[in-house]
Amino acid sequence: MNNIPQTCSTTEAAKRLKVTVSTIHNWVEAGHLSAWKTPGGHRKITLDSLDRLINSGLPQSEADSIKRFSLVVVEDEADLRDIYRGHIERWEIPVQLHIANDGYEGLVMAGLYKPDLLITDLMMPCVDGLSMIKAMRACKETASIPVVIVSGMHGEDIPHKELPPDIRILGKPIPFDQLRRIVEELIQTRSKS
Repeated sequence: MNNIPQTCSTTEAAKRLKVTVSTIHNWVEAGHLSAWKTPGGHRKITLDSLDRLINSGLPQSEADSIKRFSLVVVEDEADLRDIYRGHIERWEIPVQLHIANDGYEGLVMAGLYKPDLLITDLMMPCVDGLSMIKAMRACKETASIPVVIVSGMHGEDIPHKELPPDIRILGKPIPFDQLRRIVEELIQTRSKS
């Protein structure tokens, strides 16, 4: 007789419950779901706790009360958009992620969502990152949104003189550890105010 509980990954649980992976992590922390971590640090959700949660009703009010960190990523390469999505969804941070294909979509999303942070590439078709940043800073509603540039351009090729001085510039490959630290810093700052 096998006493090992049947499990699924956090991604599978999120798909079954139609919520984000971050919500699954929050529900594990709150005790709504039973889970254990593999030696590699991945959570495994027990299927019986998942079934119990489904049958008892999802804790929507708790999930809704969590103030999600709103993040817009502007990247024209589809593969990199997928990489951003995959990495950010694995963070144990309640992030509401919006991904734009170019600077024009980035501007629309900045105005629509007023994100806590916007991460952008510089070289993109249609509206490039620099033009998008200038337009954001010229608009009262989006002027104060923190911006981080993640670019494959080399230091001397980046138009530093045209960029506002508060913008951080990071190189590719995408430094997810640094980006996560920036998000955590902004969340800490927000919680103190």
